[in-house]
Amino acid sequence: MKKIFKILFSSSVIFSLLYVTPSWGNSDDNWTTGLSAYENKDYPKALRKFQDVVNANDPANGLGGALSYLGDMYLNGQGTRANPAEAAKFYLLAADDKVWFSHMQDTTHSKYQLGWMYKNGIGVLQDYAVAVKWYRLAAQGWHSEAQHNLASMYSRGQGVAQDLVRAHMWSNVAATAGDDLSVKLRAQLTSIMTQEQIAAAQSMAKDCLQRGFKGCE
Repeated sequence: MKKIFKILFSSSVIFSLLYVTPSWGNSDDNWTTGLSAYENKDYPKALRKFQDVVNANDPANGLGGALSYLGDMYLNGQGTRANPAEAAKFYLLAADDKVWFSHMQDTTHSKYQLGWMYKNGIGVLQDYAVAVKWYRLAAQGWHSEAQHNLASMYSRGQGVAQDLVRAHMWSNVAATAGDDLSVKLRAQLTSIMTQEQIAAAQSMAKDCLQRGFKGCE
C-alpha cells in the first residue's frame, strides 16, 4: 500500500460537519480534483480532497458524491486501511437526499451498499430486516442488483415473511433490466409457483415498471 494521509471521523464528528460550514477553500475544486485523483488511482490524494469537500459541507459542490466515494474507499482500503464500520457511517450520510444538490444525482449506490453490508454483517451487525429496508430503497432507484437481492430475500424469507409472488415480481423487474441472476431466479420461482401466483406477480411487475419502481409493494 502507498503511504497515506488518514483521518478517521467519529459519527458525531461527521454529523457536525454536515451542519457547520467553515471556510475550507473552493469545495468545487476539491471535488473535481478528488474525482480526477480517484480515476487516476491516486487514492491518498482523492481521500484528502473528498474529506475537504465533506468539511466544506456544500451539497452544490459534491458533498453527496464525496461521502459516497469515502464510503467506497474505507470499505475497499483505497488510500487508507480498510474500515467497513467507517464506510457504513459515510454511506449512511450519503443516503440522505439533503446532501445531494439535485434529483439528477441520487443516493442509490449508498443505499445498495448499506443493504449489502447489513445482509452480510460487514461493518455493521447483521440484520436482514434492515438489509431489506435499504435494498427496497435502492430498488426504487432503478438498481437492478438491489432488485435481485430483494427478490432473493423474499424467496427465502430473510428479513421479511416469505413471499414468492413478491420475489417473482422483483426478479422479473430486475430481469427486464438485464440482470442474469434474476433471470435464473425467476425461472426457479416459476417452477414452484401456481399459475395464479405467477399471474399475480406478472401483474405486479407490470404495474411496478409503469410506476417507475415507486409503490411496487
